[in-house]
Amino acid sequence: MTHEGQSGVYVAGGQGQAGSLIRYNRTGATSVKGGTGLLDILNTQGESTTIGTGLQNVTPVTTAGMAVGVIGVWESAGVGDNTQGRFITGEGVECSINVDSTTDIAKGDALKCVNAGDHMVKATPATDRYHAIALEARTADTEGAIRALLFSSGRF
Repeated sequence: MTHEGQSGVYVAGGQGQAGSLIRYNRTGATSVKGGTGLLDILNTQGESTTIGTGLQNVTPVTTAGMAVGVIGVWESAGVGDNTQGRFITGEGVECSINVDSTTDIAKGDALKCVNAGDHMVKATPATDRYHAIALEARTADTEGAIRALLFSSGRF
């Protein structure tokens, strides 16, 4: 059973914890729906002088950030750089995630972030840290949004 949370965020089986909060886009680009980002707990941006302020800022995904940071996705497209928008984080949260399906994605596939990318790709769970599980398939050789379960802290 699923239930609706705030702003169209769904928690699978009522078990996950969802957060769709206003955050500053510090990625240097305008957001795409379901585009990935990283809460700036590593204080990589000048505006992130403390962990508290870093949690208000979304930065591009980095390899170092994937290892220790909190991954999330933009709830909607069009959040410009240095402006505020809704950013989704949580564990087991059903939401739209932007993926590159050049390698076909099947329902149930693990999805991993891409360094400096705003999308996820198919992961190999035995070797990759992944942050989502696809709830639908996508085979087009382009980027696009699919429904998936988000795990902000990552899984091995």
